[in-house]
Amino acid sequence: EVGITDGSTDGTRLLADLVPGAAGSNPTWFWSDGKGRLLFQATSADGASALWASDGTTAGTIKVADVEAASAVHVMPSSMVAFVFEGLSQNSLSDYAQFAQLGDGRAVFAARTGSGSFDLWASDFTTNGTMRIADLPESSLAHQQLLPRSFTSLPDGRVLFITAPAAPYDLIGNPEDLDFWYSSQGQLWITDGTEA
Repeated sequence: EVGITDGSTDGTRLLADLVPGAAGSNPTWFWSDGKGRLLFQATSADGASALWASDGTTAGTIKVADVEAASAVHVMPSSMVAFVFEGLSQNSLSDYAQFAQLGDGRAVFAARTGSGSFDLWASDFTTNGTMRIADLPESSLAHQQLLPRSFTSLPDGRVLFITAPAAPYDLIGNPEDLDFWYSSQGQLWITDGTEA
C-alpha cells in the first residue's frame, strides 16, 4: 500500500490502504507534477489496473480512471516522498519517462483500457479531467502494438514522445541494442493535449 514520509520516523505513515487485506493494491509507477500532486497505478480489489491521484492526504487519494498506465519512472513529489510499503519490484522502475506535463498543468501519459492497445491520455488529477485524447495507430509488425514512451515536456507547453513496437525479448537488458531498436523502429509525435 502507499505510504508517505517527510524523511523522519514520526513523519512516516500509511497514506492509503487502497485494497485492504492480504492481497494489497501493488501501487507502482509514481509520477509527480512537482507541485505536490501524484499519479500512480494500482490494482483494484477486482484485480484490474487503475490510475490513482493523490495530493499527499488520505482524503485526497482517489481513483481517477480504470486504465493501465505504461511503465513510468518513480519520482518524488515536492518535499514528501510517496512509497510502497511492500517494496518496489525491479519492473516498477523504467529508464523511459511515461508521464510529462503540458503547459496547462495536466499530465500526458500512455494508458489502455482492458486488453486494448495503448493510447494517449491526459489527466488534471481528477476523475472528470482524466480522458483519452488520441487513438494511436497499430504497428505494421504482426501482433505488435505501438508503445508510447519517452515523454518530454517542451518549453512551449507541448509534449514530445515516440511510439515503437515492443522490443524483442532478447534486447531487454542491453541498453545499446534497446536504444537502437527504439530509434530505428520509433515514430516521433507531438501533442498539445487536445484531440485535434
